Amino acid sequence: MYRQALALSAGLCLFMATAWPQAVLSALTPDQLVEAAIARNRNFLSLKERIAEAQGLLKQARVGPGDTLEFNGLAGQPFGNAAEDSFSLSYSHTFETFGKRAKRVAVAEQAVALAQAEFDDRRRSVSFAVRSRYADAVADQQKLAVLDRLLNVNREYLRLTQARVEKGDAAPLEADLLRVELNRDAAQRMLTEGRVRDAILQLKAVVDVPSTEAISFSSSLKPPTVTFDLPHLKSLALGKRPDLIALRIAGEQAARETKLAEVATKPNITLSGQYSHADTAFDQLGLTQAGALVPIRDRSDSVGLGISIPLSRARRNRGNIEAAIARQSGAGLRRGYLESVIPTQVEAAYQRWRAAQSAADVFTKDVIDQSEKNLAVMRQAYNLGELRLLDILNEQRRLLDTELSYIDAQAELFRSYAELEEATGGSLQ
Repeated sequence: MYRQALALSAGLCLFMATAWPQAVLSALTPDQLVEAAIARNRNFLSLKERIAEAQGLLKQARVGPGDTLEFNGLAGQPFGNAAEDSFSLSYSHTFETFGKRAKRVAVAEQAVALAQAEFDDRRRSVSFAVRSRYADAVADQQKLAVLDRLLNVNREYLRLTQARVEKGDAAPLEADLLRVELNRDAAQRMLTEGRVRDAILQLKAVVDVPSTEAISFSSSLKPPTVTFDLPHLKSLALGKRPDLIALRIAGEQAARETKLAEVATKPNITLSGQYSHADTAFDQLGLTQAGALVPIRDRSDSVGLGISIPLSRARRNRGNIEAAIARQSGAGLRRGYLESVIPTQVEAAYQRWRAAQSAADVFTKDVIDQSEKNLAVMRQAYNLGELRLLDILNEQRRLLDTELSYIDAQAELFRSYAELEEATGGSLQ
């Protein structure tokens, strides 16, 4: 009986000494996972192509109307009149008026800035998604490790209890209760293992890693130890959030589109120059200075200048003007709403982070320490024969439940920090 008690106590001590999972030093950190997602996620990388597209359109916007070179010729031979030939050569150049090109370039420049802002906003979303999936995966893995240790300890309890039952030192009911407890732990482990697989697959999807490819990541859920000032965070978010920056750019772009649409009705001026040559022969004969008879011919060369101003009315572009004004108004409304809601989002994320931080501190300093002390006292009482094995199991169950809750608190602290970064627009370190 005394040897069994010592073996049981040693098993409990070994369990307590290995209670917390250790980080995999060679595995990817959350920051490295974020960088991997930014480098691999094709849905995210597609936004880079939108930036390249906008830059290409900016180059095109700087290109003005093309010049025109025109050649015309007339010949009478096809109709049996070989005496008439003429040709003309003309060149024309269009001058854009009222700053159309500059306004067109300004709109294209805003399109490039807008594509960049949308790219930065997607980067913010990808970063949060990676950190959130990482927290789920690590928390479930840590819970799985705790349950594995619990199963090993309970199997040892069951073996010792069955030995006691065979010797008549314990009632058969204790062994039956242990079997029920062991089966419950096994079922909980199966569910947790399923969540681990799901969390890892979700993380792979965000990083854009094939489901068949292995991914290794660290098991630390401890965010940086930092102190934040809420008013500063709100101010930072209003100046840094890429989605708000994108709306500001969209509003400015719509304003420039309005100006461009207004001047689009103004006519451009096209200047042209022309050279013409005509050669006509007559059936009559004439005399040269030497008195010889020759056919009479008429040759003429001429040059000309021309100016072309198309006639247009403002109402022909009224629809484009109204559409640009509507886009500007819509962007302004969305920007106003976002500017009003961002401080609320930051404060909500900040309060969640503060609550998670307080909960994690309570678990670390009070709950875990006290539960460990309680279990140590009960082990001593069990060694003295003052408590039953079931009492030890119940206290161990409470400690393990506390450990699982502590893992949840750590995961919540990690997620809330990531959410606070997302609400403010980026890294806070």
